Amino acid sequence: MSRKNNTNAVLSAIAIFSVCILIVIVAWHYIFGDGIKNANATETVSDIEPSGNDLPYNEALTELPTQKPTEPETKADIPKETGEYQYSQIVTEFVTGRKNNDDYADTGLEQKYIVMKELLQLPSLPTGCEVTSLTAVLNYWGYGVSKETMSDKYLEKGRLGQVTAYEAFIGEPSSTGGYGCFAPVIQRAANKYLSEQNSFYRAYNLTGAAFEDLYKEINQNHPVIVWATINMVEPTYYSQWKLQDGTYSWIGREHCLVITGYDKSTNSVYVMDPLKGNVAYDATLFKTRYEQMFSQAVVIK
Repeated sequence: MSRKNNTNAVLSAIAIFSVCILIVIVAWHYIFGDGIKNANATETVSDIEPSGNDLPYNEALTELPTQKPTEPETKADIPKETGEYQYSQIVTEFVTGRKNNDDYADTGLEQKYIVMKELLQLPSLPTGCEVTSLTAVLNYWGYGVSKETMSDKYLEKGRLGQVTAYEAFIGEPSSTGGYGCFAPVIQRAANKYLSEQNSFYRAYNLTGAAFEDLYKEINQNHPVIVWATINMVEPTYYSQWKLQDGTYSWIGREHCLVITGYDKSTNSVYVMDPLKGNVAYDATLFKTRYEQMFSQAVVIK
C-alpha cells in the first residue's frame, strides 16, 4: 500500500506541475503578445526618425481639427506633432517603405490632416507665394532647401510683357513688383531640383482635377500645391500685354497655397498659406476660387 500511495503522489505532483506550466505559457502569451501589438498601434511621431530624404515622416494624426471657421479664413487648431499616428495600412507602408497605390486613395474618410511646418514668404519673397509653397512641400518630404535657393537657382523667370505665367515667373519674387507663375513653372522647378538630388520623387501637374479628387492625394499623405486668391477674394483681371500669339491677361490677387487636410463635417479645408501659415478656409469658397484659377494643382510623390 505504501508503494502504491507513493506512486499516486508522484503522478499527482506531475499533473499539478504540468497544469502550472500551461498556465504560465498562456499568461505569457496573453500579456506580452498583446503588449507588442499595442506598442505598434500607438507608435508616436517621436518614435520614428526619418531614414533619409526619400522617406516621408510627417504623417496624418488622429487628433484632428474640428472647429468650423466663422469667417472665410481662421487660424486652424493644428494638431501637435507629438500626437499619435493613425495606425493604418497606409501609414504602415510609408514607415516600412514607399508605395503609392490608388487603391488606398479613397478611404471614405470624413477628415484628414497632414502635419506641415509653416513657411512664410515674407519678408524675402513678397510676391513669391508659388516658390514658397513648393519649398514647404519639399521640406515636408525631408529636403532642407530654402525658398531663396529655390527662387534663385531653380525658378524660371521672365520679364513683364514678354512671357506668360505658364512659361516663367513674371518679374522677380523678391520684388514687390513681381507677378507670379502657374503650375507648369512650379512643376519644372521641382523636377529640376529633385533630379539634382537623384531622388525618385517627381512633381506631377494635376491641373484640371476636380477639387474633391485632391482629397485623394491628401488621403495618401501628399500635400497638394494649388492656386486660388489672396484671402479668397474674387479674382479680377489686373493687366494685359500683347505677345506674338495674342494678348495675355494677368489675374490679379492670384495666390498659391498648400492643401494639408480637410474636414467634411465642418466643410473646412486646411492649408499652409505662405502669407498666414496654417489656416482653415471654408471648403465651398475655396473650391470656387480654385476653379476660377483654372483648377491648377501640383503634387510631389
